[in-house]
Amino acid sequence: MASNGVSVQELISNQASQKQWQQLTSGQISDPQAIVATETALTQVIFTTEATKKIQSLEKKVQQVLKLGQADQIAQLKKELLAFITDSNTYYAPKKTVAQNLLTKLENYSVPKNDSVRDPNKLSLPTKIFIGAGVSLAILVLGVILVRKKRKNL
Repeated sequence: MASNGVSVQELISNQASQKQWQQLTSGQISDPQAIVATETALTQVIFTTEATKKIQSLEKKVQQVLKLGQADQIAQLKKELLAFITDSNTYYAPKKTVAQNLLTKLENYSVPKNDSVRDPNKLSLPTKIFIGAGVSLAILVLGVILVRKKRKNL
């Protein structure tokens, strides 16, 4: 139970599993087949609870990551969701659609670009045009000056 992240309190949260747990731990069940059946039923509750807790944890993480908008955390959470979706654990199967929806939310989210932190090597198109025109004008003026000097010398 502990390895699955499920406490005894969570296990006995519904009446059926609480009754089974009490019968099993108090020794009220003596028939070996009944013991196995009770253990199997409790194991199913444990694994189902684990899957529910896992998807709830992933939902909380997605909400937090989308608020923060950090690309590295989004990428990490995408990996976790993909691992959950591709896991062969049969108890995860009913939760896989929720995980797929969470993954879609992350994939549709675009990280906002911070305009105050720009790459100094990247210039905007109008700036490039202005610089190009300025260089062309400087070459033209220089050419006119050189042509006039040659005409004066002749």
